[in-house]
Amino acid sequence: MTTRSLAIGASAALAAAVIGIAYLLGTHSTHPASAPARGTPPRAGAPARPTGPAAVPDPVATATAWLRAYRGISWKDPEPGSWVDRVRPYVGDDLAAEYDRARQGSAGISWTTFVHDQCTATAREVDGVIPPEAPRAPHSVYVQVSGTVVTECATAQPPIPPEPVAATVEVRRVADGRWVVYRRLF
Repeated sequence: MTTRSLAIGASAALAAAVIGIAYLLGTHSTHPASAPARGTPPRAGAPARPTGPAAVPDPVATATAWLRAYRGISWKDPEPGSWVDRVRPYVGDDLAAEYDRARQGSAGISWTTFVHDQCTATAREVDGVIPPEAPRAPHSVYVQVSGTVVTECATAQPPIPPEPVAATVEVRRVADGRWVVYRRLF
């Protein structure tokens, strides 16, 4: 068994446990009217949300697009928090606010090295699934996504090994029909 398959298996087991616990604790309702208003599109007067490729009508496609944007970064980005702007089309308002707060944190010393070495990190082999045991409702579903982050640098020695990544996210349908990542469970 490869390291990647072990990581995916462990992630899937943990995600199933998290989903089950969330379901038992009642944090997920199957009645759409009981869903909180958070994550809904902005009201009149607010800036328009992106459309086009970001407006994906499928929860799995939304979750995989989120993972690619969440784990992608380039030395050409204006700041280390540029990923926050890339994930915005795929997340609800509360998660976007959480990410904006995270952007205010320190970039750390590694950003300077990342830029100096002209590095780019890309999520590849990204795939997603709605597990059969996942709680779901017409406007909410849990999606497991996984992939591999590959970091390539023009000047780095030795090469950076690929990093397996996985997450379980709750994806909700908002009023305009789009699916957005509402929260990350794992």
